[in-house]
Amino acid sequence: MSVSEEPVEPAGEAVVEARSAERLMLFTDAVAAIAITLLILPLVDIVPEAAHDHVHARDVIGDHLDQVGSFALSFLVIARLWLVHHRLFATVKSYNDALVL
Repeated sequence: MSVSEEPVEPAGEAVVEARSAERLMLFTDAVAAIAITLLILPLVDIVPEAAHDHVHARDVIGDHLDQVGSFALSFLVIARLWLVHHRLFATVKSYNDALVL
């Protein structure tokens, strides 16, 4: 084989590239950020109404305590899963389809 020749893959074998684990981490960061953003949307509708009616923040939170509590609990669960995921994948250098699934 000369220096300019590329190695030939045997027929039927797929070329497997090592994919940087950084891509996977960035993707999961984005998923966590989107999930946390979606959590706040139900609470966003409350603010303009309260501001229009000049309601004190303490009263708004008290009137919607179940929604605020659900948000806080969901936020903590997602944040914890995200942190554990980062610790688990800290040593991963590359990934394949099986790891993603």
